Order: sequence, then structure tokens, then C-alpha cells
Amino acid sequence: MEGGDTMTDWRAQAACLGMDPNIFHPESMQDENAWKARRVCRDCPVAEACLRDALETEDRFGIRGGLSPTQRTALKNGRKPRQGRKPRGLAGPSNASKTHCKNNHEFTPENTYVHDGRRNCKKCRSERSRAKNMAGAVAA
Repeated sequence: MEGGDTMTDWRAQAACLGMDPNIFHPESMQDENAWKARRVCRDCPVAEACLRDALETEDRFGIRGGLSPTQRTALKNGRKPRQGRKPRGLAGPSNASKTHCKNNHEFTPENTYVHDGRRNCKKCRSERSRAKNMAGAVAA
């Protein structure tokens, strides 16, 4: 067969070739490995072929072509993937290079959540909520 197997051809060019597969199968689609996987996919020359393969084979696990299983299902059903994410090249949180929040709390997996494409500090959120509750109690 001249030209080779097309499935093998695109996989041989994948940016993730030889990488730890656990990065592409994170515990949560919001943890650091999920963002790492999306960054790899963003720069991958065959991300579209990977995404197409995931959609055709109905792969329900891991990041493929830059999308999570939920995002791929939405795309396959003619819906836009949540949070305005594009099918290819998720860049990660806009503040991904920062290591601490504005109140100097470290961005760790336990202390971080992502909302509207930005990492946020759970400790700051808790402190804001506590202050709001205290203000409401004083006013009553």
C-alpha cells in the first residue's frame, strides 16, 4: 500500500507522541494536566485529525484534539463547546503564568478553580464570602 496507513501517518506527527499519557487523562478537566494537554494540542500539527478521529470513534476519555469528552459530545451534537472554547488550541487560563493570586495565595490544585477562562483563588473566594456574610449579619 503506497503512502501508508493514514491513521498511522497523522499519529506519527502528533506533538504528544512519546509524552506521558496521564497528562491527557486528567482527574479533572480543570486541573493542571488538563491545561498542559490543551497547550500541547494547541501547537500540534495534527490536532484536527486527532479531534476528527476522536469524534468518529466516539472516544469518551481524555483530551483529544484539545477538547474534553464533554466538549467533543457537544461538538458532535452540533452545539458549541461550553465557555466559548474553540475546537482546537485551548490556550489555558489567561493568567496561567502567575503562581500566586493578588493576595499572595499560591495557585495550587487544591486552592484553584477556573471560571471564565481564568484561574481563581479558593481562599480569596472564601474570605469574600465570609466578609459578605458578616456584613449581612451586622446590617440585620
